[in-house]
Amino acid sequence: MVNTQDLDERVSKCQKILEQDPDSQIFAALSEALRRKGELDKATTVCQKGFLKHPDYGSAHLVMAKINFDKKLYSEAEKELNLAVQADGRTRTIELLLAQILLKKGEVKEAKSILKKLNSTDPHNLKVRQLLKDAGEELKKPKKRGKEKAKFIPPPIADIGKRPEEKITLSSALEELILFPQITNALVVGTDGLVAQVRSKEKEDEVIGPSSSYIFSSIQKELPRIDFGDPLQITVESKNYLLWIIKLKSSLLILRCKEKINFGYLKMRINRLLEKIELE
Repeated sequence: MVNTQDLDERVSKCQKILEQDPDSQIFAALSEALRRKGELDKATTVCQKGFLKHPDYGSAHLVMAKINFDKKLYSEAEKELNLAVQADGRTRTIELLLAQILLKKGEVKEAKSILKKLNSTDPHNLKVRQLLKDAGEELKKPKKRGKEKAKFIPPPIADIGKRPEEKITLSSALEELILFPQITNALVVGTDGLVAQVRSKEKEDEVIGPSSSYIFSSIQKELPRIDFGDPLQITVESKNYLLWIIKLKSSLLILRCKEKINFGYLKMRINRLLEKIELE
């Protein structure tokens, strides 16, 4: 049974943290607390606002999947699970929710297959055992006669999230990159050092492009001396900024980032975006 008082306290704490730090990922915990209170529309709004700053936050996509499940939007819930898998990989929580979604969609055999795997590794889990029992009973029911619907076979759980990515132009990529809170300037520089495209939040520094091109070419010339190979990405960190130079097919992508960034997380997101860019 849900303790309403505890949930109210959790909502209040999360809201205070979010007010003090609008960029915090606490929005996912706030959304989950609102969901458990039954305030699904509020939970949805909080999550969607959070995605504007943290579009690849796996835990938040899992919460959004639960919200859609509670709203009986099972296809939307499955889409959110795919995004959660892309960000964080497969977990028991995700597999269990997927099984519940498949049961609701009438894909009982697929759901039972997942539940059997979950039960084999945790045979004392009462929820899994009950769902497995429900799936078995559902399969025993006589099939209704009538027009047979085309059977949809979902991908194996190992392939969740592995959907083909649509290619985007370099210009569109810059538009997405400059929306990242940590990035202040995004430029594309040709091999001649001339700036081809630029997107900026701050006043553009005219020397960023040529200077970055010079830095990259200088390092590129020197690295063979130590048998290092051809550089693909170079980062230069200063007191105020981090300069990130990325080699493309026939140009350089240059990102100037704020000093206080989670570089590992940002790199994961940007590398994923780079895979979608259609280069000439």
